[in-house]
Amino acid sequence: MSKVTVIDSIMGSGKTTWVQNELLDKHFDKNILYITPFLSEVQRIIDNSKRKIFQPQNMGSSKLDNLAKLLNAEMDIASTHELFKRFDDNCKQALRDNRYTLILDETIAPIIPYQCKAGEDFKYLLEKEEITIANNGAVKWIGSELNMRFSDVRTLAKNDCLFVVDGKCYLWLFPHEIFDLFENIYICTYLFDGSMMKYYFDLYDIKYETKSIDKINDRYTLVDYYKPNKAYIRERINVYDGNLNSNLNLYKDTSLSVKWFEQSTNADKIDQIRKNITNFVKHINQVKSGQVMWTSYKKAKRKLSNKGFSRGFVSCNSRATNEFSDRTCLIYTCNWYENPEIVKFFSQHNIKVSQDKIALANLLQWIWRSNIRVSGSDKTISIYIPSARMRKLFVDWLND
Repeated sequence: MSKVTVIDSIMGSGKTTWVQNELLDKHFDKNILYITPFLSEVQRIIDNSKRKIFQPQNMGSSKLDNLAKLLNAEMDIASTHELFKRFDDNCKQALRDNRYTLILDETIAPIIPYQCKAGEDFKYLLEKEEITIANNGAVKWIGSELNMRFSDVRTLAKNDCLFVVDGKCYLWLFPHEIFDLFENIYICTYLFDGSMMKYYFDLYDIKYETKSIDKINDRYTLVDYYKPNKAYIRERINVYDGNLNSNLNLYKDTSLSVKWFEQSTNADKIDQIRKNITNFVKHINQVKSGQVMWTSYKKAKRKLSNKGFSRGFVSCNSRATNEFSDRTCLIYTCNWYENPEIVKFFSQHNIKVSQDKIALANLLQWIWRSNIRVSGSDKTISIYIPSARMRKLFVDWLND
């Protein structure tokens, strides 16, 4: 059983520096697998480490094949969340044969809706008795091993990665046995309770201890978990609370959710939000486009874009990047809700998901891509959050 440590410490508190000093530079006797969201962060780890760290390459076969070879050779490796979620049997066996420490920079998405490929028909597979559904919703393969038409479904089902909700929505779950294949696991994040990975760990009864990072005698140190002092954050962040909120007349908790943006009846309000953003940037803050960082859902981006801020778009699920640390004028137009089928899946397993914690964690990760993450900066961050629910969540967190 792996020892799992969740380093739950606010962004910019020194998690990456601690990992660099204590795990990468100090313990050269440990085989390291470093997993981070972006390729740019992979390269940064490679460039700044005293170790010789390898990145899996597509060398005639696939990155997974190359990764398995690197694991078997006991090389130190840095790669992305996406490749980690695709680990195959060769990678799993290589981890069984070799002792590795996993460093997970930010939590992964361990459960997502399964997108059926062309020709995949679960109703057909049930009727032909190729699959069956267990009491816990798991899809089990009981059909022919020679049925290549449904090879993806067969593989996922045999690995206990495929589940169904209400007999219609299929979900992919990360193969939980991978977390048993490491000697030690470190997960670096903030507000772990607001991640789907927390509920995933509850589902599979994966035990972990929670720690934080503190700077003691000019050295970043792993300490018992504590809540951060937010006084310095309150001094630097100005949450807009004026007419640009009231002129929208958005009183429902679901306003500005994904479905809200898709409804044609909200076209006028969406146009008003676009005008409000322009007003916030050009007249209230009077900043240039290079200082702006704004976000919305991917499908709503075109509806809200306008001259003067459109190029400052940063994905609403962005994390673990310093690319936008010069931005001081922020606009967050999302009202985050987790996929209802995923929430229902956990509910069916007697696990209650907190939509508010997940929404807050995503909002904070996005805000901390800006200049607020720069230690020692005296710049003020102005943020416009038109969703009353999201604004309240953030203000309550600031004052906690």
